[in-house]
Amino acid sequence: MNSQLYGKTYEIPEHLMKLINSKLMSAPNNKGIRRAKNLIKTGALSYQQMKRIKNFYDHMDGENDKNQFDLMGGEHMKKFIEKTLQSERTRTSNSKEIKEPLNVNLNDPTVKAQTGHVSLTEDDDAASDAENDAEKLSLNALVIIFDSEMRVLILKRSSYPDQWFPNKWCLVGGMIEEGEDPDVAAKRETFEETGIKLENIKEVFVIQRDETNVEHLFISKLPNRYDTYNVKLDKENDGFGWFKGDEIRRLEDTVPNLKDYIRIAITKYDD
Repeated sequence: MNSQLYGKTYEIPEHLMKLINSKLMSAPNNKGIRRAKNLIKTGALSYQQMKRIKNFYDHMDGENDKNQFDLMGGEHMKKFIEKTLQSERTRTSNSKEIKEPLNVNLNDPTVKAQTGHVSLTEDDDAASDAENDAEKLSLNALVIIFDSEMRVLILKRSSYPDQWFPNKWCLVGGMIEEGEDPDVAAKRETFEETGIKLENIKEVFVIQRDETNVEHLFISKLPNRYDTYNVKLDKENDGFGWFKGDEIRRLEDTVPNLKDYIRIAITKYDD
């Protein structure tokens, strides 16, 4: 690797950060969640990381790799990395600097030979301290919002490029930020996604779907009818509806677990 570029970092464009964050909010339980969270945390990629990810793109194999690809920003991130690396190659090729040969002892156990398939496991380099920590859970807060007549507010996901579960019905909610209490996250996500400020919420249950994903489900009952509330959607969603229980059961195109969560919430709701 060119010594001029070693350790250099590149800021991830805002639209890619939003895309990665949106995928994290609704990601299935796949490999790549911790890496995506680290990209959101750091907001940048080192030159070394970009080279490894580019190599990964070139040798993708199977559904697990596709899931990681999507969680890293999909085709949009791929184009950004390819364009940045090409720009750096062009810039450094014009340099008049004389480079000394690099002597590498291939018998040295610390030297890793490059193979046709590149692993994106967490021992890649020290650029990701969070990834080298003990396993961390992906924490999410979801909210089932009732109006005064027990209608439930459900959002329709938007369909911009690489959106997870585009055009699917989903609950209000998203990822709990580091150090944030689940109930605080539930209120914050509700306001960000709908413009509604919740006063009272109640936690119904906490479910760990696997070793890396925990979901906190809350309910909140608004004091008035649905038509008194002005729902203001963010870019993650482009539609919404207020539904009775029987209408929800007939809904098609919903994200996983939506109907089960609402059924449990209605069953356990206590005025």
